[in-house]
Amino acid sequence: MIPVLFTALRQRMSDLCQALAPKDADDAGLGTLETAIIALGVMGLALALVAAITSAVNSRLEGIQ
Repeated sequence: MIPVLFTALRQRMSDLCQALAPKDADDAGLGTLETAIIALGVMGLALALVAAITSAVNSRLEGIQ
């Protein structure tokens, strides 16, 4: 599950970098709303990753005790 979260996080970061990169005059690129939505997605995936790692560590610690 964690590799899937890393892959999704990497893809969202790539999307965000593409959205923030300077574009040609003909291409307006993503607007502020789209960039904000991508950023929220990145934050959500990061929180899910932290929760998964925390859960795995807690399970491991309970097994040791």
